[in-house]
Amino acid sequence: MIGMMYLVLTALLALNVSKEILNAFVIIEDGLNVTNTNFDSKNGILYSKFEKAMGDNKTKTKPWFDKAQTAKKLSADLCGFIDEIKSELYQKIQQIPKEVADTFQLKNLDSKDENNIPTTVLIGAGADGEHATGKAKELKERIEKYKSDMKALVPVEEQKNLKLGLSTEEMYNIGDEKMVMWEANLFEHNPAAAVFSVLAKIKNDVKNAESDEIGRASCRERV
Repeated sequence: MIGMMYLVLTALLALNVSKEILNAFVIIEDGLNVTNTNFDSKNGILYSKFEKAMGDNKTKTKPWFDKAQTAKKLSADLCGFIDEIKSELYQKIQQIPKEVADTFQLKNLDSKDENNIPTTVLIGAGADGEHATGKAKELKERIEKYKSDMKALVPVEEQKNLKLGLSTEEMYNIGDEKMVMWEANLFEHNPAAAVFSVLAKIKNDVKNAESDEIGRASCRERV
């Protein structure tokens, strides 16, 4: 539902960047952050069960425990990079130190419609969305590597049915009515409120993929 709301609001951006639309992005970002926290709690319970299983039967559990730990690290690394991007954006847009930016919230951002700084940081100074040189380019590369590494944790016969989400393919841009690069569609000249919502959504997809992987490993461990 949140994803559908985001798509609708993104389409409206092409027509009008109103205060109401910007505030709607704040609501979506806040909801995604709550969902991400819930994923952390859910995943934490599964990791605790693995720890207990390791104590009960280490020989049987260890192969699946190791896969779960790998998924945990891969996900934490990617989410950490996203948090670094968020912090950098808050530092530059709000003019605050890193220690404040690390826990800053979108609802408190003064310039939710700021689009020059997010474009410079994510697309790159002097670059365009079709040839990004900024953090969005690295983010895309990291997402693709993450998907490849997570896929490797799954038995070969199951990989074809694996759905991790996190698409980095070209996307249809309603405003331009054409297919554009992933970086351009999500980050080029979009207001800060939308950009932070995108980053929260990517983290949501990562945590969902992590949950699926450790859930799968947990089921295997019980076989």
